[in-house]
Amino acid sequence: MTVPDPRNRRHLSDAVRLALALGCLAAAVVVVRGGEPGVVQINAFRLVNELPAAFAAPLIGVMQLGALAGVPTFALIALLGHRPRLARLLLLGGGLAWVLAKALQELIGQEPPEVILGRVTLHGAVSPGFSFPSTHVAVVAALAAVAGPYLARPNRRLAWSTAALVGVARMYVGAHFPIDVVGGAAVGWGMGSLIHLGVGAPRGVPGPALVASALTASGIGVGAVAELSAGSDGSARYRAATGQGASLFVKVLSRDNADTGWLNRAWHLLALREPEEEVVMASPSHRVDHEAYALLAAERQGLRVPAFVTSRSLGPSESLLARAWIDGTPLSQLVNGEVGAAVRSSVWGQLRALHALGAAHGNPRAEHWVIDRAGNAWLVELATTRFDATDRDQLRDVAEVSVALCGVATPEQITASAAEVLGADRVGAALSFLQPLALSKATRRGLGRRPGLLQAVRCAVAATSGQEAPPIDTPARVAARNLLPLFGGLLAVNLLLPQVGQAQATLDALHHVRWGWLAAAASAAAGSYLMAALALLGAARERLALGRTWAVQVAAAFTNRITPAGVGGMRTNVRYLEAAGTPRPSAIATVGLNTVAGFVVHVVGLLAIVPLLGAGGTHLRFHGPDLGDNAPYLAAAITILVAAGMVRWARLLVQRVAQPLRTATSALAAVVRRPAAAAALFGGSAGVTLCYALALAGCTRAFGLGLGLPAVIAIFLGGSAVGSVSVTPGGLGVLEGALAAGLTAAGAASGPAIAAVLTYRLITYWLPVVPGFAAYRVLRRSGSI
Repeated sequence: MTVPDPRNRRHLSDAVRLALALGCLAAAVVVVRGGEPGVVQINAFRLVNELPAAFAAPLIGVMQLGALAGVPTFALIALLGHRPRLARLLLLGGGLAWVLAKALQELIGQEPPEVILGRVTLHGAVSPGFSFPSTHVAVVAALAAVAGPYLARPNRRLAWSTAALVGVARMYVGAHFPIDVVGGAAVGWGMGSLIHLGVGAPRGVPGPALVASALTASGIGVGAVAELSAGSDGSARYRAATGQGASLFVKVLSRDNADTGWLNRAWHLLALREPEEEVVMASPSHRVDHEAYALLAAERQGLRVPAFVTSRSLGPSESLLARAWIDGTPLSQLVNGEVGAAVRSSVWGQLRALHALGAAHGNPRAEHWVIDRAGNAWLVELATTRFDATDRDQLRDVAEVSVALCGVATPEQITASAAEVLGADRVGAALSFLQPLALSKATRRGLGRRPGLLQAVRCAVAATSGQEAPPIDTPARVAARNLLPLFGGLLAVNLLLPQVGQAQATLDALHHVRWGWLAAAASAAAGSYLMAALALLGAARERLALGRTWAVQVAAAFTNRITPAGVGGMRTNVRYLEAAGTPRPSAIATVGLNTVAGFVVHVVGLLAIVPLLGAGGTHLRFHGPDLGDNAPYLAAAITILVAAGMVRWARLLVQRVAQPLRTATSALAAVVRRPAAAAALFGGSAGVTLCYALALAGCTRAFGLGLGLPAVIAIFLGGSAVGSVSVTPGGLGVLEGALAAGLTAAGAASGPAIAAVLTYRLITYWLPVVPGFAAYRVLRRSGSI
C-alpha cells in the first residue's frame, strides 16, 4: 500500500479562498457599520436565542471548543497523533485568529445583543465586551481551515459542522448576532488560507515514484513515470513506460475529487435547475471498477478503446487504474482540414457501436477521442459511461459529438456524415439537445470562443432532418429566469418573518408549542408520499413495485424544490416509468393522468368543503387578513409571482402541455372503467391532499389556534391552488402568504398563525429535501430513474 506524497506545495485555490474570506469579512464590516441590526438579523437571532432550555447543555458544551484553551488542546491531539507539523500550524492559526478577532472587536466596537435589544435571554455566563467578530467562531474556523488538508473528507465535514454549531451556540447564549458569527468565520477561514498560502499544504496526490511502486506491486514492471496535467474529473494522471517499450496511461482517483466542484454543482442546482449527475459510484474503488468494466465491455463489443491493464486500491480514499496508451492525436488538438470524411465516419461509427450496447457515454467531448496514425477514432475515456442509458442519454451523446467534431469539419460535413451512419431521423431527434445546458462544461467553454458555431450546427441538423430549430436558451437567461422567482419567493417569506420575530404572542406560542401535534403533522406529511405512490400505481398500466414507487415519490420531494408547480416531480416519475419499461409517450401520458386526477380531486374538494363551513353550528365568518404593516408589500409580492406564473403557464400550456393533457383526459375515461385502478388513482390523489391538509391542521393545533378542521382544509385548498400557479418552486413565498392570510382572515392571531404556517412549510417543504436527495442519489445509481 502506498502513501500519498508528503511534500507540500502552495495552491492557487488558497489565494482564492483568502480573497473570498476577505470579501466576506469586508461585507460583514459594512453591514455592522451601517447601523443597528436589521429585522432579518434580529429575527434570526431571536429564533436561536429563544430555543428551549433543553438545548443549553449540548450547545454550551460544543461552544467551549472555540475558546482560546481549545487551541493548545487540539494541537496536543495532533502531536499525540504523530503530526508535529499540523500541531504547530494549529497553534499558529488558532492563536492568530483569536488575536485578530480581538483586535477587530476593539476597532469596530459593536455592542452585544443585550445592549442593543434589551430583552435577550442569557444562557450561562456571557463575558462582557464587544461582539463583532465572534472570537469563538474565528478560532474554531481557523482550526478547521488549517487542519482541512490533513484530514479525510468525513473528518473535514465534521470539523466545519462543529464550527457551525459553535456559531449557533454563541447566538443561543445571547453573545452574538448572526453577522458576528459570519465575521468570525471569515476571520478563521481567511487565517487558515493565509497559513496554507504561506507554508504550503499537502498535495493530496501520489508522486510518480509511488505510482511506479504500485504498478510494480501489481506485477507490471515500469521504468520512468511522468506526471501529466490533472484530468477534468480532478484525477491525478501519469504516463508510465513499461519494460517492453510500451506506455501505460495511469490515473489515480481520490474521494476528494467529488468535492472539488461543489460550488459549481450548487450553482447548477439553484440557477440552472440541472443537477449535475455523478454517473458512477462515489467511492474511488467503485469508480475505478466502473471504468474498468466499461473498457472491457466496450472492447468485447469491438469498439476501439484502450486495453484495460490493472486496477489497484491505494487505501480507503484512493484507487489506481492503468490502461494502454494510445499513440495518436486528441481530436481537440486537430484543426479543420487535417481529417477527412473517413475519420468523421469512424467517430460516428464508434458512437453507434457504444449505443448498440444499450449504453451512453455521457460526455463524449473532443478531449475524449484520439485519432491514430491510420485515421481510426479511439474513445479513450469511459468513466462517465452508463449501461442503463435512456434514449435521451444517447441523444445527448449525439449532440455532444456534433459539436466536438466542429474543430475538424464544417457543420454541414458533420451532419452529413452523422446522417449517413446514424440516419437523418436520429440526427434530427438530437436537435433539442443542441442547447448550451445539454452540453458539457468544457464544450460550452469552447463554444464561447467561437460565437455562432452552435447556431450553425443547429441549422445544419435542422436542414438535414427537415425540422425547425427551437430558440437557444443561454445559461445566463435560464439563470435569470430561475433565480429571480426564487429571490421573489424568499422575499415574500421574509415579509412574514418580522411578525414571528416581533410578536410577543408568537414567542409565547413557541415557548408553549404542543409537540404531540407537531409529531402528528409530521406523520401526516410522511403519509402523503405513500398516497402519491398509490396514485401513480393506479395511473400506470404496468405493474410497479409499491416500495420503489414510494421511494421515487420521496425523491420527487427533492426535484420539486428546484422547479415550479411540481414539474421536477413529474420528470422524475417519467424517468422512473421509462426505466421500468414504459415507452416515453406512455410514461408522459401516465404522469399527465396522475396530474389531471390530482386537479379533479382538488376542485371537488373545494366544492365539497365550502358548504361544510357553515354546518354543525360552526358558521365560520372570514374577514380581512391581519398581517401587520408588511401586508401591502406581501400582497404585491404574491401578486407579481402569481402573475408571472400565469404568463409562464399560459405559454407552456400552448407549447408543451396541451397535447399531453388531452391524452391524459382521454385516458381518464379508460381508468374509470377499471374500478381497482380508479380507486387507487383517485384514492391516492385524495390521500395526498388530505395528508397535507391534516399536516397544516396539526401545526395550527400545535400553536393553539382553535380553527375547525373544515376551515383549515378550505384554507389549505385555496392557498395551495394559488401557490401552484406561482412561478417559484413549490409556490415558495406565495403559499406561505396565502395560508397566513387565510388563517388570519378566519380569526387567528397573526403571530401564532404565521408561526404555524412557517412550521408547516418546514415540515412539508424543507425537511423532506434531505431524505429526498438521498433517495434521488440511490435511485439514480441503481438506474431506477
